[in-house]
Amino acid sequence: MIKRLKLYRKIIAGILTAAIVAVSATGFAAGFKDVSASYKEAVDFLVSKGIKGLSETTFGTYENIKRVDAAVMVANVLDLDVDEAPDAGFTDVPQRAVKQVNALKAVGITDGKTETTFASQQPITRGELAIWLQRGFDLEADIGELAFTDVADRYERAVSALVAARITNGTTETTFGTHNNAKRGDFAKFLLRADQAVVPLSIESISAVNANTLKITGVGLKQLKIEDISVENNTVMDISSSADGKHAIVKLSSELLIDQTAKVTVQEVSFDVTYKLELDTVTVDEAAYDDDTVGQFVAIKVNGTKATAQELILAGYIVQFEAFSNKSATKNVTNDLFESNSTGKLNTNLFIPVSGQEFYVRVKVIKGAEVIISELTEIKIKNLDLVVDSITAAKLVNLTTTFKQNSTMLMTGEKAQFTDVTVKSGSDEDVVTGGFTVKSSDVSVVSVMKDENGNEVLTAQGPGTATITVTYGGAILTKTFTVTNGEREATTIDTEKTELIVVKNGEKTTKVTLLDQYGDPMAITSGVNVALVVINNEKVNASLSHSSGEDGEAVLKVEGKDTGSATIIFRDAANVKIGTTLVKVSVTENGTLSKYELEVDTTISDSDVTKVNEAIHATIARDKISTDAILDAKGDKFLKIDLRAFNSDGVELAKPEVSNYTVETYVSNVGVLAATSYYAGKGYIVVEAGNKAGRATIIVRNKDNGNILATLDMIVEKVGYEVVEAELKNVETAIYAQTLNYEDFLSYIESANDPVISGIKLTKSVTQPVRLDIKNNTGTVGALYVDKNADGSFVATDGDFEVGRVVMTIIGEIADHDFDAIVGVDVAAGDHGTILFKVLDTEDRVIANKAVTVEV
Repeated sequence: MIKRLKLYRKIIAGILTAAIVAVSATGFAAGFKDVSASYKEAVDFLVSKGIKGLSETTFGTYENIKRVDAAVMVANVLDLDVDEAPDAGFTDVPQRAVKQVNALKAVGITDGKTETTFASQQPITRGELAIWLQRGFDLEADIGELAFTDVADRYERAVSALVAARITNGTTETTFGTHNNAKRGDFAKFLLRADQAVVPLSIESISAVNANTLKITGVGLKQLKIEDISVENNTVMDISSSADGKHAIVKLSSELLIDQTAKVTVQEVSFDVTYKLELDTVTVDEAAYDDDTVGQFVAIKVNGTKATAQELILAGYIVQFEAFSNKSATKNVTNDLFESNSTGKLNTNLFIPVSGQEFYVRVKVIKGAEVIISELTEIKIKNLDLVVDSITAAKLVNLTTTFKQNSTMLMTGEKAQFTDVTVKSGSDEDVVTGGFTVKSSDVSVVSVMKDENGNEVLTAQGPGTATITVTYGGAILTKTFTVTNGEREATTIDTEKTELIVVKNGEKTTKVTLLDQYGDPMAITSGVNVALVVINNEKVNASLSHSSGEDGEAVLKVEGKDTGSATIIFRDAANVKIGTTLVKVSVTENGTLSKYELEVDTTISDSDVTKVNEAIHATIARDKISTDAILDAKGDKFLKIDLRAFNSDGVELAKPEVSNYTVETYVSNVGVLAATSYYAGKGYIVVEAGNKAGRATIIVRNKDNGNILATLDMIVEKVGYEVVEAELKNVETAIYAQTLNYEDFLSYIESANDPVISGIKLTKSVTQPVRLDIKNNTGTVGALYVDKNADGSFVATDGDFEVGRVVMTIIGEIADHDFDAIVGVDVAAGDHGTILFKVLDTEDRVIANKAVTVEV
């Protein structure tokens, strides 16, 4: 019967299963109102095994337990393989418990009431439960004289085993309560005690499975805890035992040395354990490594188990790494890639493109006449700090037509290039102009080659389709391109407006684009490939400029000559009408200004950025211009407001000249707007936020009569990107001469450039790393900054920005007064006092601090 039980216990290939139960301090039973302190541990144990109460608030501690519920509890606690057990043949088992009842019969715990009935809904007696527990947990005891007078022969073995294991002492000194119905709470206690039944601890052997894993063999090993085991020059991190308590797996914090003996002590009994390594195979892991993180080693496996070159060297092996820049292994770059080719330590002073670079590595292990060489394996060196969530857009410029392309159609021979991609990191969206890679699925259709400037250029090689993949910071965007042998033909005129109302003797303009059959812009040479035909030309004059810019836009200018209407038609060089687009013009005599309207420009184009920069006489990026009436003094602090003029009929007039209007600003607090709060232009106003949060109002007045013609309200926030939380390490009292600096207080990843700081939380989430400026590129000592392109150094033109800084101060008698958080404080003999390490935001508010006592 016991052998049958073991056959149906779950076995995971190659791994001994653990039967460890962890119960939190608060406990699962906290939600049950009917579980008292004496039952809490047992109920917590069952809940951890997936057992539920009778409701969300009651466990049913004092209720009779049904046979079907008892079956589920036993099966779950024993971790029986319920999926493999054959059908028991019972017809009265609810679907929720069929597998568990099948498993109990399969391992010989119960045979039911009859061949076809299990009596699922009947209460189970204490005697029946005793038999189930004795069989299920393989409990044994000598059958002697029991003090109980109500235990028949069929129950004697089971009850004796439960008493011997101290699972129960009966209901009184003389009665076991064999035929009494079992209570749910009591059975919970029985199951917990059975699982914890003490078997005398006995260790047979301890061996090293691999460099950081020990295997203990013996009995009663379920009793072992982490604190019971110590390993010489090492730390025990975890221990898990098998269900039968005969095997335990111990995980160590650091690796054992090959062929070196370590003393392992278990409850004051010591064993000598030697980690032996019989080397049969060695392989290099295919992996990616960061381009500037210090202390990286190429990962290898020996006999399929993780190992290090240092281990092999200590065991007497000679280790030699080789690296090549090509898969055919003809271009050896070992000295370039490795700082040490015997340990596999990687260099950090390589020039690696942002897209990364592949290398092909193999390792040779030699001991005496024995030589083992791994296969050549690809590894990649890349900027692992450069991480974005997604690529939301990619702008494609056709280098042949010189215009931005809307479609993914190319003519054979055409060249194109992705000039920038829009990436999203957390709540932040940026446009990047480099650092992305472009690959083609079929180079016979579209090839990708780098030009003399390092830009990846697409060339349409021949008809067909190819998938183009753009990759940046781990995010991917794919587009399907089609190449044809045809030619681009002008088919459509697209105009910004198809109806214009012009004041007599005034003018209006609208943008015009010539599109081909794929919707892509084509060049407009006015009067050559695009000509204007004006119906009722006595009413208007119309002229068209040549196209310019990557959008291929031309400007249609219409001047009102006389009241009435006119129609403008677009024709090609053969005088054939292009598409169906018409521009209808109405000329009115009412040119008197009636009102202005102020409207936030919600779609900031390249030309809008140019206008803003011209107005403020500076150069700012698009992301510094808000697209709504909410400005961020620490982010998008500029606002472009379009100023439109209308007559009394609601007809829009020409864009107002600066000389025709005045601007006034009102703020809720001083500092809400910048000292120069606004900049006026022809048809637009640029507003700049100050350094305070609050509200502001823009008022436009007619310059001639001072009448108020338009107002616009806006909100200025002060959010930006700021440090709001910082985790600092605990530092022990300084009792000897030493230097304390940022390395002692911050968790960081060492880099060939600025270190990456962990444990920093900002007001807005970012996926780029927060670094500490140790080279003072920011001009602020101890500055914390977001490294937007993850190149490891602060460069403002790359979009990097400060989010706070770290400082150190001293209190008391400490001799060193020439210090900062980077170089640190030198603690010397005779020093007594306190060193304070602080993390500040950009306004010098203290976000986190740590004090260290100095008593040297």
